Amino acid sequence: MPDATPTLLYADFEGAVSLVESYLVDDYDEVRFLSVGGPAEAVKAVLAAAKLPGSRLTLFRPKAHGNLHQRGREYVGPLLATATPSRLLCKRLPCGQVHGVLYPDTTPSETPRGFTLVIPKAEEAGAPARLLRLIDVRTTLPLHPSWAGWVWHILEEHGGVTPLNGIGHWVGWEIHWNERQLIQELTEAVKACTLRIGREPQT
Repeated sequence: MPDATPTLLYADFEGAVSLVESYLVDDYDEVRFLSVGGPAEAVKAVLAAAKLPGSRLTLFRPKAHGNLHQRGREYVGPLLATATPSRLLCKRLPCGQVHGVLYPDTTPSETPRGFTLVIPKAEEAGAPARLLRLIDVRTTLPLHPSWAGWVWHILEEHGGVTPLNGIGHWVGWEIHWNERQLIQELTEAVKACTLRIGREPQT
């Protein structure tokens, strides 16, 4: 009977190897989110590489349990260093190992017209509301919380919401928005009475 236990995934950068808990990349394999664990030196090296322009991590699975040597690896794919603003967070675990995360920086001054939205899978239903809040702090447009679904739909319609790929307990999207376009869509929706304060758009 085959072993149903999922094979662990690892990230390697020049010999520094960390266990991968979750990762998200764009369509070009650029890292947008990375959660790894292991010895402190390895975790810090892997995360630093994920922010180093031009660097490349290697994702692999061991062919046999515990075999992390080159000959015992099954190549999964590359992780290319992120080209967007991001931050690092590391925390030492009770066992002495370290958990580290690279996550997107959504500071308005750093990402005024485009940013990466990453949230736990369990909170995926709240993505439109989170998106509206992130846009709201970047514009003087009067955006009501009840319009979150409408804003998400409008951006999707214009190619401004691109899902990220990866594994683990997180989901994410690349967000690009045009204020002039959003103003036009908002004005037309209000004139047509499809947007009203405190109500979802009429269908």
